[in-house]
This record gives sequence, C-alpha cells and structure tokens, in this order.
Amino acid sequence: MAHKLALLVVSFFVFSIVSFQQHCSRQSLFNSKCASCHQGFKAATGPALAGLEQRAKWADHNELLKWMNNPADYISGDAYTKGLMASINQ
Repeated sequence: MAHKLALLVVSFFVFSIVSFQQHCSRQSLFNSKCASCHQGFKAATGPALAGLEQRAKWADHNELLKWMNNPADYISGDAYTKGLMASINQ
C-alpha cells in the first residue's frame, strides 16, 4: 500500500512539473508573438482573445500553435486567416 501511495505522489509531482513547463512555454510564446497586439478582454491593435476557441477552427490548439509559430505560412494556405488579414488591411 505504501508503495502505491509513493507511486501516486511521484506521478502527481511529475505531472505538475510537466503542466507547469507547458504553461510557461505557452506563456512565453504568447508574450513573444501575440501580446504586443492582443489582450484578453478588450480590443487592442488586434482583437480581444476572450472566446477565441469558439471562433472558427481555433478550438484545435494544434491549428492555433501553427498560426502562432508561422503566421505568414499559415495564412498562405488557409482561406479563413486570409480573410481575417484582408479585413484588417482594408
């Protein structure tokens, strides 16, 4: 029983570290690529990000990360983001 409890505690500790690292990585990505134009709940240079996952395809975090890591490449192959950029540049 003590062995199982120790395994549970170690598993929880490892999971906590991994989750924290992922959060820091995402926060760093946001700060370096998005924060200069976007805020959470009010429009800035770019639109507010609250409710982002309910807009179009952004519920898929992989799509969002592709966009964040290389917007120009993503836009070139995606009609939705081409339309977003066209409406901003008018």
